[in-house]
Amino acid sequence: MIEALEDRRLLSAMSVGARVDASRIAGNQLEGEIAINPTNANNVVIAASNQNANSAALLISRSFDGGRTWAYTSVGAAQDHLSGSTPRVDPHVTFDSFGNLYVVYEVASSASEIRVIVARSGDGGQTFTAQTAVSGQGLNVDYPIIATGPDATNLARQTVWVGYTDTRGDRVKVVGARSTGRGNLSAFSGPATVGDSSGSFGTLAVGPAGQVVAAWQNNLYGQGPSKVMLDVDYDGLGTASRWGTDRAISTTNVGGFDYIPAQPNRSIDANVQVAFDRAPGSKTRGRMYLVYTDENGNESNDTNIVLKYSDNVGATWSAGIKVNDDGTRRSQFLPAMAVDQTSGNVAIVWRDARNSAGNNTSEVWGTVSTTHGASVLANARLGGMSNQAGGNATKSDDLDYGDYMGVAFAKGKFIPVFGDNSNSAGGNPDGAGSKFDLYTVIVTVV
Repeated sequence: MIEALEDRRLLSAMSVGARVDASRIAGNQLEGEIAINPTNANNVVIAASNQNANSAALLISRSFDGGRTWAYTSVGAAQDHLSGSTPRVDPHVTFDSFGNLYVVYEVASSASEIRVIVARSGDGGQTFTAQTAVSGQGLNVDYPIIATGPDATNLARQTVWVGYTDTRGDRVKVVGARSTGRGNLSAFSGPATVGDSSGSFGTLAVGPAGQVVAAWQNNLYGQGPSKVMLDVDYDGLGTASRWGTDRAISTTNVGGFDYIPAQPNRSIDANVQVAFDRAPGSKTRGRMYLVYTDENGNESNDTNIVLKYSDNVGATWSAGIKVNDDGTRRSQFLPAMAVDQTSGNVAIVWRDARNSAGNNTSEVWGTVSTTHGASVLANARLGGMSNQAGGNATKSDDLDYGDYMGVAFAKGKFIPVFGDNSNSAGGNPDGAGSKFDLYTVIVTVV
């Protein structure tokens, strides 16, 4: 059950900057994620789907002034040496502690194989090299995910973990690699099966001791209810531990394909995400956070964002709190979460239809927990009112708002990235209400 938030909210502890159009190109850009370089907080990088030219290349936007201005390039055939006309989709992006940038995505290498590729940059997103993380699985690969963190066998090294769903039995699997510094990455290990039972739409996180956590949801093909599942490998690429028994850690009324008025074609899932507090000075270092979407009554369309935390790597959890503070029965969906690894504060953003009379358009809203998951600040509106109907690359390729968006958080500032067709920042070549550009906004916790 979702508990009501305390009434002792601060009126404001966030300073919201101006919206910025980080793509400013024609056509549809969405499903973006964002990362901040831990060695240079002014270096911010977005990886997103660009539906121009059959989605044959990913859009990479980069900033070296903290997200105020952006330049863009692409990742595609020039890096992975595969067909220049086949789609590259489902990008996710992260940095490791050395400042290496990683972008994971999936692409068909032939008519009979889909590969998971990791493109790596050592210069903040200006140039990339690519290597295969997963191959030989036929067409049975979907939903790649990525996380980085310390190597449990040697904390001076970094590990890169890539997960995906093996669609033959809907099992979450992972591969891992090591980095010992800027510009290097080992080959990836062979796939290890994480999920004992079926599931997908996963997430990965690495703890301060190198523990690797995967979470996902079951009931992939219905509208709900569903279980949130979790598993842990305590020593990562070491040999002393393996993935254990799945744990059912929460329930939600949001299934894998849950149709709501604001996302009527693509549908939503619970968007399960986990993240660790690894901040050296945090009093809750090692705490793990879980965020997901729930529904107040199955098929009510009153979806909400829920936050929980665990201090024992997922063995037990706090009660869930409702993150969105609206008084409506409208939809909140597509949450994203990030932990500031300098303070331990937690930022959460989501799409929100609280101001949509028909519950069929949405803005982006966000908040921060400065109490390590016990409460959140008053919500702030970050994006303009957007209409999912504008995000159709073609009549047969209607992703609505897409499957996810992203947020990054470092040194007291968080930056979300999201598809927006309000044109409230100006500069969208397609104008308002049409194709999505990628929007960002800098939010300072004060």
